[in-house]
Amino acid sequence: MDYQAMRDAQAALSRQETISKSAKRDRRPTLAELDKIMQHFVDRQARTPQSSPMHKIIAFATYSTRRQEEIVRICWNDFDEPHSRVLGRDMKHPGQKKGNDVWVELDEMEATAREKWTEATQHRQP
Repeated sequence: MDYQAMRDAQAALSRQETISKSAKRDRRPTLAELDKIMQHFVDRQARTPQSSPMHKIIAFATYSTRRQEEIVRICWNDFDEPHSRVLGRDMKHPGQKKGNDVWVELDEMEATAREKWTEATQHRQP
């Protein structure tokens, strides 16, 4: 693919206001909105048991305040159950792009979400 053609197309689309940067978000979802999203994924899991348990992933993401990229890099080997913590690999840091591995302590709420996650993914463990 011609890189310059792609850049030219992007510039033209920007001038036509067909594409633009995302607007900054400053609103959090309401509890009703979160309930609706969670119920959707609970229902989907019931209909399609082999699908990812998104409702549990959302709960973990919410309580752990980890970024999506940090969550999907977590492996079972990164979980230190006796100390209730998980190793966050390459966590985002303004001055350090790689190798910023940090132990993240799991509080009670996260531990509960983790227990549910463990139950849901038990069949996927090596």
